[in-house]
Amino acid sequence: MNRRRASAPWQVVQTLSCVKTRMCHTRARSSRALTVCTSGGRGTGVARPCVRWHVRHPIVPFGSTSPRSLNSGRKPGASGAAAPGPILMDHRDIVAHNVDCTSCHFDVVQGQAAVTTRDCANCHDQQKYLVDFDRRDTDVVAEYHRVHVAAQRARCGDCHRAIQHRLIDPTHVGTTGGLLQPVLNDCRHCHPNHHHEQIELLLGTGSAGVLAALPNAMVASRLNCTACHTKPASDIKGDELIKASQGTCIACHGADYERLFQQWMDEISTYLRAAEAMLARVSNRIDELRAEGREVPDSVVQRIAEARQNVQLIRAGNGIHNKNYALELLDLSVQGLDQAMTTLMGP
Repeated sequence: MNRRRASAPWQVVQTLSCVKTRMCHTRARSSRALTVCTSGGRGTGVARPCVRWHVRHPIVPFGSTSPRSLNSGRKPGASGAAAPGPILMDHRDIVAHNVDCTSCHFDVVQGQAAVTTRDCANCHDQQKYLVDFDRRDTDVVAEYHRVHVAAQRARCGDCHRAIQHRLIDPTHVGTTGGLLQPVLNDCRHCHPNHHHEQIELLLGTGSAGVLAALPNAMVASRLNCTACHTKPASDIKGDELIKASQGTCIACHGADYERLFQQWMDEISTYLRAAEAMLARVSNRIDELRAEGREVPDSVVQRIAEARQNVQLIRAGNGIHNKNYALELLDLSVQGLDQAMTTLMGP
C-alpha cells in the first residue's frame, strides 16, 4: 500500500493554515471570538489539540527518514519493531508527566496578534469609535468581539496582526536566539533587555576572552525559559514571579537528576567563590602597588577586566543556566588572575 511521505516537523507546522480551525481553536458563544483550546493554558500542561494532532499525523524526526507517531514512538503500521533512525525524544513519557508542549515548542506560535488604532482606522474615521481603546480591559475587548465578530462577521486578520505557526529549522535551533524570542517577547513589554545575563549564558555568549559560543545543550534540544521556571514565588519586593525548579529535569530525565542538579549547583558555587576570592586578592595587590606609586601593566589590567566581566555574568545570570560554559569561564578567569598575580608579585 502506498503511503504518503510524512513531512518534516517544521513543514507540518507550516501547513496548519490548511487544518480545520476547530482542531486547535474554539469559539466563545458570546463573542464568537477564537480561543486556543488547551488543557488549561500555557504553563499548565500538555495541550490536548497538540496531542490529538500529532497522534493522527506522524512526523519525521530530524535526521531520520521514517515517520513516527507521538503516542507510540514507532513507525505507523509497524507491529512492534522500532523504526530505523535516531529518536530525539520519546514523547510518551513527556505526555505522561504532563510536561507543557510549549517547554520545547513555544516558537510554534510567533506573534502577538496586536491591534493598533491604525488598524481601526481602516474602517472607522471618527474618534468616537476609539474612546475606549487606550483603556480597554477584558470587558471592552469582549464587546469589540461581540460587535465586530459575532454581529458583523469580521475575520481575525481584519483587525489583528498575523500570528505565524512555524518552528525554527532544527539545524539552527542551537545556534540562534530565535528559539527563545517568542517567550522573551512576553517579558520585554515591561522589562526591556531584562535577564540579558541569563540569555547570554543560555546561548553561551557575553563573556570576555572566549571567542566561540557554547550554547546550553538543552537550548539545542528546544528547551526555553518556561520549561524550568514553573514554581510560583516572590522577589525581594514581594512581587510575584515564577521561580525555576528541578521539576522539569526530573520529569524528563528521572529522579536521579535531582541529585545531579544539586551537584551542579554546588560545583558552580564553589568555583565562583574561588574566582571571586582570587579577584579580590589581585585587586588588593593592585591597590597596594598604586599606593606605592608603581605602575600596573596593561596586560594585568586587561586580565582583571575580563575576569570581572565573566564573574559578574555568572553571578548575575546564575551559572546553572549553562553549567559547562560557566565552569569554563571561571576556570579561564582563575588562570588569568593567577598569571596577573604572578606578574604583580615580581620585581
